[in-house]
Amino acid sequence: MANFSRLEDYNFSSLCKTFERFEIPKFQRPYSWKNKQLQDFFSSIVENENNYFVGNIISIYNKTDRTEEFEPIQIIDWQQRITTILLLLSVIKSQFSKIDLWEDIIKTKIIKWKINLIEALIFWRDLEDTESDTLLPILSFNKKEYNIVFNKILLWEIQDINLSSLWDNEKRIISNFNILNKLVESHIKEDPLNILVTLLTKVRELQFIFIWVSSDNDIYWIFEWFNATGLWLSVADLIKNTVLKHTKNNSEIQNNVNFLWDEMEDLFSSTNISLFPKFIRYQWIANNWYISLSNLYWKINDEKIKWKTEIAVYDYVEELNRDSKIFLWLMNSDFEE
Repeated sequence: MANFSRLEDYNFSSLCKTFERFEIPKFQRPYSWKNKQLQDFFSSIVENENNYFVGNIISIYNKTDRTEEFEPIQIIDWQQRITTILLLLSVIKSQFSKIDLWEDIIKTKIIKWKINLIEALIFWRDLEDTESDTLLPILSFNKKEYNIVFNKILLWEIQDINLSSLWDNEKRIISNFNILNKLVESHIKEDPLNILVTLLTKVRELQFIFIWVSSDNDIYWIFEWFNATGLWLSVADLIKNTVLKHTKNNSEIQNNVNFLWDEMEDLFSSTNISLFPKFIRYQWIANNWYISLSNLYWKINDEKIKWKTEIAVYDYVEELNRDSKIFLWLMNSDFEE
């Protein structure tokens, strides 16, 4: 059972001041919020009073195990919200910069102060790199392409992004930034400066409970607990979690497994991500025997992962990756009799 070592209250501002960097681990699914979730989340912020409670964050953090002073805090659960909050703060910063008050010195200073305040929330500086003053987002992803896109958005460099080279999940980050921008523009049109100041305060004071687990082994237990209680995870999520856990003592194999799985997630995201768990079941039936979706994870774990070597687990994931391309080709092809 996982060891929930600490539970602490934070608001977003105090969280960013206490911990300068956060990381989305490799076993997490991609950022996936769509228009409705964004609208609901934004509405919940603007329609409620300050100090609005937005849920729990589960993170792995153990001071005695940290090798670097500023090693990132791993976010196990809350990726969708923290990513959206940072995008929203970038939008608010952008809207502040559009207000033309050159003749009003006091209000101009307020805007500059608010922009600096936002930058202090969403960026950190590497103090060991004395030759660079580069701003780095406080949140990093396990995929290089995600980081590049996310960084450019927060730095207002969207125009430099080559959209044709992106997967759908990377395009979603840009799309969500644009959706949030429209929501904020509509919300502040009657009194941009004052409404933006109020909105920024509400975002900074969003409340949540931070739940700490003490080791990376507890991460995998939590994922299994979520499955047992019927929350969140699909068969694909559970298998990804299990193969990464099984290969965690061999970083080379684990990285290769993670690469193959990320490639599958990207392929299914560009078509229909809901097909991913269905494909895993069809692939099992085609190579073995009929099985219900509810029993699929437990059977794959017993037959393909739990008692196998790390190389054998890699071979299974490689087989899934190869068959997924055939499956998607068949799903997207037109056949004539």
